[in-house]
Amino acid sequence: MTDLTLAVLARAIRQPVRYAGPGGEHQVFGPPAPAGTLTGQLLPGTRLEETAFTVPASLWRTFQTLPLWIEALCVHEWSLFVERVAQDPPVSRGEVFARLSASPEARTPLTWERHQVRLLMLEGHDFFCPWTGHALSPTRFDLDHIIPVSVHPIGELWNLVPSDPGHNMHVKRARLPDAERFARARPHLTRTYAAYAGWSATAAVLDHDVTGRFGYPLAPPDLPHAVARLSEAVAQVPQRASLLAVLQAFLHYLARPLRGLRQERTQRGVEPLEAGASRVPLPGGTEARLRPAPHTGASSVSRLSAACARWSSYT
Repeated sequence: MTDLTLAVLARAIRQPVRYAGPGGEHQVFGPPAPAGTLTGQLLPGTRLEETAFTVPASLWRTFQTLPLWIEALCVHEWSLFVERVAQDPPVSRGEVFARLSASPEARTPLTWERHQVRLLMLEGHDFFCPWTGHALSPTRFDLDHIIPVSVHPIGELWNLVPSDPGHNMHVKRARLPDAERFARARPHLTRTYAAYAGWSATAAVLDHDVTGRFGYPLAPPDLPHAVARLSEAVAQVPQRASLLAVLQAFLHYLARPLRGLRQERTQRGVEPLEAGASRVPLPGGTEARLRPAPHTGASSVSRLSAACARWSSYT
């Protein structure tokens, strides 16, 4: 059954590539071929014998800049397309949109993370709220998503830090900190990350999450700056986008590309990202990965735009 399922999925995934190229007025990609025979830079984890195709660098950069806008447009256009398909009984665009956006709640229980922080406190580690500087105790702390769930759902350990419950609930809430606040919070964030890195239960999780997000390990003193740059990039996405660019990008957008996706080399020679991710410049010429947020019931555009409107007031 597993082999049959994989075979069916493989055939289904080939369809978008087939109709977007090669040949025809809507050609986007070259013909699929074994990954080892194509030019460009291979995505990590792709085997040379796997079927892959090349994404033009200009299109890839569009995905990097506008992932959330493209996602929202794709959901809208797919809903319209399905409504036009003759079916019995007929399916409305509203039903399709509801199904596409009714994914499980992005906020996941943080029982394990809270338990580890509490154990660290009981073992004598001092934690301070990064935003207020107040000392925290095992019985009084919240786990704050630095980049809020409502903006971009990221449940990775580096994005979860102990904070003052009152401030987290009534002041920061779903806002993105600005650069000045990040600068003031840096010593406390460094202390928190150092505690995570030095605790056997959380060290491997932190290293896995940081490497997966930023592409390489980061020491606790360097991690706050990388997180601040990533947060700033999240806030700037709508400000960099133009409607024309979004529409142009959508014309060439194909759902979620294959794992064997290849990116043309650019002059910078950067390591490719997973489909739909964005890059954030970091010190030393390196970059971070920003994955597209899953749907949580609200439009990606509306969620991000609202958060960015609040961002400037949280100083």
